[in-house]
Amino acid sequence: MIDEQYVDGVLAAGLNRGMLRIDLYSVSPGSKPGSLEEKLPRQRLVMTPAGFAEIYGVFTGIMQKLQQAGLVGAPGLKADAQPESAEPSASGEPADSGGLSPNF
Repeated sequence: MIDEQYVDGVLAAGLNRGMLRIDLYSVSPGSKPGSLEEKLPRQRLVMTPAGFAEIYGVFTGIMQKLQQAGLVGAPGLKADAQPESAEPSASGEPADSGGLSPNF
């Protein structure tokens, strides 16, 4: 079984003593829409530079597929920008997301 964790993003990353350390965060459940998010540290990934190079290659391929599918914009755009179709419908339900989980 694979231990699965959800995170909202990267809080910090750095190279120290030859190891890359990436701190991951999740948004506080008490955060209110429109307010500043409280980013709570959740996990730290520690890897060698070679491991980072490998994961960078994998993530680059995933990013290209997400861009081709129109799920993300060009690098540098705000990551949490939502397309208009993500607005709730009159019934209060989210618009059709094409069957994709909001976690991907």
